Amino acid sequence: MISKTVRALACSWALLGLHGVALSQVAKPVAEGLMRKSGLWEQLGAIAPQMEAAAGTAMSQSEAKMSPDELKRLNQAFVTAYSPMHLRATALGVMASQLTPAHVAALEAWYSSPDGQAITQLEEASSIDAGDFQSRVQAGAKVLASATADRQALLNRVAKVTRAAQASTDIIINTAVGIQEGLAKVLPIGSRPAAKEFRAALEQQRPQMVKSFETATVALFAATYEGIDDEALGRYVRFLKSPAGLAYTEVSLRAMDRAFVEAAHDLGRSIPAVKSNANL
Repeated sequence: MISKTVRALACSWALLGLHGVALSQVAKPVAEGLMRKSGLWEQLGAIAPQMEAAAGTAMSQSEAKMSPDELKRLNQAFVTAYSPMHLRATALGVMASQLTPAHVAALEAWYSSPDGQAITQLEEASSIDAGDFQSRVQAGAKVLASATADRQALLNRVAKVTRAAQASTDIIINTAVGIQEGLAKVLPIGSRPAAKEFRAALEQQRPQMVKSFETATVALFAATYEGIDDEALGRYVRFLKSPAGLAYTEVSLRAMDRAFVEAAHDLGRSIPAVKSNANL
């Protein structure tokens, strides 16, 4: 159930990309300003309602029988674990500690530019889209199919430079394992889930997951960036490939991964209390 829940959100998260570790620090107000300008702040704020909706969908498809009160507690557990305040605070700590001060000027210049602002708005809109994941992918696939070869090449470059498919897979695996580890902290020793074995099983699925996301993310990107022309999208690719762009998207994904793992731990610890006579 849990892996299906996070899967529906992973491609939206992957729009932020993935890159290296910086050794310097920036002041938290500076890091927060960049999170706001880049859209990360708003995207993190949109997670809780999406997780609540995903939890409801997952439970409606599950064979588990839950009372209305139990479903309400489960929804609240998701909302609490993935609250905007919690996610933002965790991500901000990572951003402030790992961003390189030398990149700040270039980052602020990009995110304050017309291109940066337009693209951020499109990415924010995509991240809060409550539509069914498969329907969004199908819609994006239609946009992609009608695009020129040059446009398709640009979209593939965005997917490649952000390593979106790999990032989505990392988020799914780390979040699912985080929930298991959270459960382990509150369950009796004899009934604790084996996190190492669970991770190993998920890692065996990594190649198939990455391949699936490679197709899905390009389709989603086609829909996400439909509102900008090839020239603007090309400038975005150049920014993403710049030292500042690579560093920022790396740290952003690290920040989001840490925020989601901590939230998953909290969710795992709260799940046993949802149902009084059985574990989910």
